[in-house]
Parts: sequence; C-alpha cells; structure tokens
Amino acid sequence: MLQYFPIVGVFLGGIQLHYWRSSPTRKSHWIVEHIIGMLSCCVATVTAFTVVGAPKLLQIDAVSLIVWVIPTIVFVPLIIGFTTYFTKKWMERELHHE
Repeated sequence: MLQYFPIVGVFLGGIQLHYWRSSPTRKSHWIVEHIIGMLSCCVATVTAFTVVGAPKLLQIDAVSLIVWVIPTIVFVPLIIGFTTYFTKKWMERELHHE
C-alpha cells in the first residue's frame, strides 16, 4: 500500500490543483467536484480496508490483484454515473433559472 497510495495521491492532487486553478464554467461546478472527491476517497478507503481486512476474513492472499482492483471496478462506474447524472441535472436547472 505504501508504494502505490502516494502515486494515487499525487494524481488526485494534480486533478484538484487543476480544478482550483481553472475558472468555473458553470454555477454548480462544486457539487459535481464534491461528489467525485467523496467517491474517490471512498475508493481509497475501501481498497485499504479490503487489502488489510479481506485476507484475514476470507483467508486469501493479501497481494492478490483482485483484492486491489475490486473497489475500483465497483466505484469508478458509480463515479461516472453520479457525475453524468448530476452534471445533466444541474445544467438543466441552471438553464431554467437563467
């Protein structure tokens, strides 16, 4: 975990830095970014839990690739789905209020 989480942290930090340095293109930009951030943290937390806890509970090898990848496989589609849904929802709301 100590080898890969810093790489993920630098990657996510770079995304956040880009977000905060660019001008918002819509009023509701923050809610979509917040959802992405929350679910990204959820991926990291669940991955850490499964890597440490799952091997003890299920008597499997901790270095098994599947243990590392399952949280990402589950949560990335959720991130994409929620982002798409809320982007459309808030853009429609902004169009009706202008």
